[in-house]
Amino acid sequence: MQGFNKGFIYFICLVSAMGGLLFGYDWVVIGGAKPFYELFFGISASPWMQGVAMTTALVGCLVGAMVAGAAADKYGRKPLLMVSAVLFTVSAIATGLFNDFTLFNIARFVGGVGIGVASALSPMYIAEVSPANIRGRMVSMNQMTIVLGILGAQVVNMLLAKDTSVAESQAWNVEWGWRWMFWAETLPAALFLLMSFFIPESPVFLRMKAAPRPDGRKAEAGLSELFSYKYSKVLLLGLVIAVFQQWCGTNVIFNYAQEIFVGA
Repeated sequence: MQGFNKGFIYFICLVSAMGGLLFGYDWVVIGGAKPFYELFFGISASPWMQGVAMTTALVGCLVGAMVAGAAADKYGRKPLLMVSAVLFTVSAIATGLFNDFTLFNIARFVGGVGIGVASALSPMYIAEVSPANIRGRMVSMNQMTIVLGILGAQVVNMLLAKDTSVAESQAWNVEWGWRWMFWAETLPAALFLLMSFFIPESPVFLRMKAAPRPDGRKAEAGLSELFSYKYSKVLLLGLVIAVFQQWCGTNVIFNYAQEIFVGA
């Protein structure tokens, strides 16, 4: 890494990878809270309402992922990472704070948007700031933090709810425990927001906005180039991997792990 500040690159990549940590935590924590907030909101006998509570964040994730790329190209990678940190923080606080089921779902939707933005922007930022010879290693850091976030959510859920098969008898968890499962995300989310002030903008974004082409126009690539024959195989491979990643059923296992193990 001659010519690069190794420590600084690791630092800014780690800050960006905190988006992956919050992605993993926010994605999975609802599985442990499920038995308790369902009793609190009185939806234990309504599969439809249970499904709404479980999928609201996924809808937000879809929205966040759809707008993240265009917004990052317009406003920059760093501001979007900061936006995702704000969304995670607001969602973590609000989800555990609200006593109304509709507001609970709105808070989860906000967190889902944060997941969608972070899932797109964190690896993008890391890839753009990392030197080529360690780019793969740095991007894999984001995947590692996602797994650590998933693990953290499961540990927090385990510590707060030792036996979810008898949720009805755990009055404190029905009233407060599930709230603290969501509130535990506030600290890393706030830390992510604070540390994001100290990272620079992506050099790729700066070059895209500032570097003139020979004809005097700014350099930019459009969808026509993405869908050209030159990139068709790479694009198809990426789409296939993304689709099969979801078809493998990972989301179901993580979100309903509590019910799967209780019923085993």
